Amino acid sequence: MSLYYNKVQKRNMQEPEKGNLWYPMLRSIGTIYDEELSQLVSERTSLHPRDSLVAIHGMQAVMKERMSYGYNVCLHDLGSFRLTVHASGVATLDEVTPELIKQVRIRYLPTASLRKYINNVGFIPVESLLSQITT
Repeated sequence: MSLYYNKVQKRNMQEPEKGNLWYPMLRSIGTIYDEELSQLVSERTSLHPRDSLVAIHGMQAVMKERMSYGYNVCLHDLGSFRLTVHASGVATLDEVTPELIKQVRIRYLPTASLRKYINNVGFIPVESLLSQITT
């Protein structure tokens, strides 16, 4: 397992007078949509790809529904999803109303085991991927 990265120059935020610095930044190599995900799930289970697709869509619907009721949703080894709000503050308790809420946000918190798994991946410069495609 390895992740690809680009080399990107950015402003030095800690010491701007010293000039820009170079940073590695992760580069996605694509997106896997639910149809392909269902195929991959079916290869690891006894489910037919159509059945796993139905299960994925069902899980998405239930997660949205439960979060809209105020539940946090925890997926065993993946992590948990919860809602938070961005709101304006007021001076007194009596002034607090739902109108102060500017935006509802979805927060994802990975499990410790997922963080450990991801932190053990290797890194490959994206140039090596590009050279494989052009040769």
